[in-house]
Amino acid sequence: MILCNLGTYVTPRLEKNNIVIKTRRVGKSDLYKLNTKNTAIKQLVKLDWNLVNREKCEYIEKN
Repeated sequence: MILCNLGTYVTPRLEKNNIVIKTRRVGKSDLYKLNTKNTAIKQLVKLDWNLVNREKCEYIEKN
């Protein structure tokens, strides 16, 4: 997942807290990705997968 142009206030705070990593620059825009080595991001990804799987199971049960 690449995040772009989060603004001058939010982006430095996300970088400082190791939530995102700057990957490259395209023109005047810096591009970022989630730092998947960060414990909080790992938990967020795990939560996302759990929610997706729960929805999938509910969908299958209804059909």
